[in-house]
Amino acid sequence: MRTPLANTLIILSPLFHATLAQEYGEPDMVGGMREWKYLLEHEMQYPYSALQAGEKGTVSIDCYISPEGEFEEIEFVNSVSEELDREAVRLLKHVVWKPAVFNVQFTSGKTRMFIKFYPERYYRYCRDRGYRQLPTPVLPVSEETGIYKRNEVESVAKPLIPEGWEAYPYILKQLKYPEEAVRLSVQGKVRIAYVVERSGHVTNIEVLHTLAGGCPQEVVRVLRSLNWIPVIADGQAVPSRQEITVLFQLNFFGTAQEFIYNGQGIY
Repeated sequence: MRTPLANTLIILSPLFHATLAQEYGEPDMVGGMREWKYLLEHEMQYPYSALQAGEKGTVSIDCYISPEGEFEEIEFVNSVSEELDREAVRLLKHVVWKPAVFNVQFTSGKTRMFIKFYPERYYRYCRDRGYRQLPTPVLPVSEETGIYKRNEVESVAKPLIPEGWEAYPYILKQLKYPEEAVRLSVQGKVRIAYVVERSGHVTNIEVLHTLAGGCPQEVVRVLRSLNWIPVIADGQAVPSRQEITVLFQLNFFGTAQEFIYNGQGIY
């Protein structure tokens, strides 16, 4: 049974896939499986009653994605329990999606996702987090889904340090010019989009402008080393999409490091 997530319903016939298989690209997650794994490890909340009842298994869901990358409709392929199914859908709503592509144009499409619920795996996630459940740096936390844009929020997400956004000189000092980039004389801009979740974690990382030598990976490392205060909308913490540009620049001798921050924002 399909569950609509918006007014638009999408139906893809088997003939469509058979005819266009070589030219059709399925919808995908921003950041691929790496970001999906990170999201599960940091955002999954195994329902307590499901743990007590020993409920476990893999929920599989067909996700229908619009040409605009909107998560519109779902169809359960394998259901485990009402509570675990609900948590699976909640996690999927955290994902930033790339739409399907046909003939170099975005189109409607579907992709199948698997969400594994096993207590031993969840306890490992909790040990890695350092606590049984994710604390929230801001209360109350909104239960609404969707990622907020600039004109919908009352604040911007900030690193959880006293200086907030004014701490970017401090943040830039945490960056280390990758040795490989120095060896290859790589310099230029790295531009990254990311989502700050209600929990304060950074997810859905997408590299919009890249460099060689490990430069994007270094920016990601620093972003994820910080805890964040999420965006506030209507007095509640909500997820928001942000962007950062960092300029990697060598000095005359090609060995010193300099980083210039340019333009944080929500869109």
